[in-house]
Amino acid sequence: MEPLQQLARDKLQAATSMLPGVEPRSMFGANGFCKDSKAFCMVTKHSQIVFKVNDEVAFLTYIEMGGIRWSPNGKPFGKWLELPPEQCQDPQIMQQWAQQAYQLI
Repeated sequence: MEPLQQLARDKLQAATSMLPGVEPRSMFGANGFCKDSKAFCMVTKHSQIVFKVNDEVAFLTYIEMGGIRWSPNGKPFGKWLELPPEQCQDPQIMQQWAQQAYQLI
């Protein structure tokens, strides 16, 4: 694992540490975090931190807050949003995104 990817994984693991039943899992070359075997956030192989936001209102709200549609192959990938890099520095913002995605899974 690349150092930048490891750093992002450590940050996301800290952000999800207080959520019950979260299991880390390797998937698609990424480091995912799952609840009941369903991924709700992950660190991609390019060190992006992304969250699955299944609720349309929450999805649009997070886009307004700076969330970026995650498009790994140039096409939006479902309801996954990338946390803007500048927001990855704030543990409280990461916890907020993680908790929202966790609740919506």
